[in-house]
Amino acid sequence: VVDTLVYNPIPDLQHLKWYNYQLRKKDTVPLTVGTTYFLKVIDSTGRVATAQTVWQDSIKIDSVKEVIIQLNTLKKDTLMRVFFKDPAATQDFYRFVAINHTKNDSVRVDNYLSDNLLNGQVISLSTGRHFQYGDTCDITLYHIDADYYTFLSTSEQADNANGNPFASPATIISNIKGGTGI
Repeated sequence: VVDTLVYNPIPDLQHLKWYNYQLRKKDTVPLTVGTTYFLKVIDSTGRVATAQTVWQDSIKIDSVKEVIIQLNTLKKDTLMRVFFKDPAATQDFYRFVAINHTKNDSVRVDNYLSDNLLNGQVISLSTGRHFQYGDTCDITLYHIDADYYTFLSTSEQADNANGNPFASPATIISNIKGGTGI
């Protein structure tokens, strides 16, 4: 499939975000689990960036449990626990995001993990005590590939090393040839 990204700023007023580019042809990329997708971008000056990724099957969240913690007679905190079954046959990577819609869509949790220690088991993740009773929370569990996991991990290492005179320099590892990102 060949298509062109066109500059067309579109506001998403519901989520207070802007999208700068869109495909010229709508719905032109059919997504199939296990398929490798290749991307080649040529900008107006002729620079080329290429990348590839494999579309991952989604992982079903089995259950979500709300845990209310009484801090004192007047104040309560709330956390959400998410449970899902990791497939045993493969090495898997996940990104877990919880967004608090009550507080202007602020991301309260954005973690990533490997199933190295929990392969084939039920995995439990938590939002931590970041929510107040009555908040609205969107929880998303992404099944990501090893390249994306490595990019997230090395980006965090580079961020943590920035400005720290005692940290080792960190290089962001990307799957983009001719650029940085994922």
